[in-house]
Amino acid sequence: MPKVTKQEVHKGVENVNGVMETTKRRINEFACVVYSNYLPSSVTEHLDGWSAWWGNDRMSKNVEKSLLWRELDAVIIEGEFDESVSGTDGCVEL
Repeated sequence: MPKVTKQEVHKGVENVNGVMETTKRRINEFACVVYSNYLPSSVTEHLDGWSAWWGNDRMSKNVEKSLLWRELDAVIIEGEFDESVSGTDGCVEL
């Protein structure tokens, strides 16, 4: 198997990055043409509203970012809650 130099690898990566950038740009241009020329105004209004909502800084997004292990946290909290339950009525002892 022929040896590949570090420079050849970097050159290959740069070529791939260039192809990807060109592809992304062309897809974006096509999507913009379709959006502006072929979609009804009611659809573009809804898409604009959805896009604005998606980009907003929402509390739920911030909470999800801060809870990296939320599934594990839920299991731990449920385990602690089950230990503090008295009887079968689900009331918590305070």
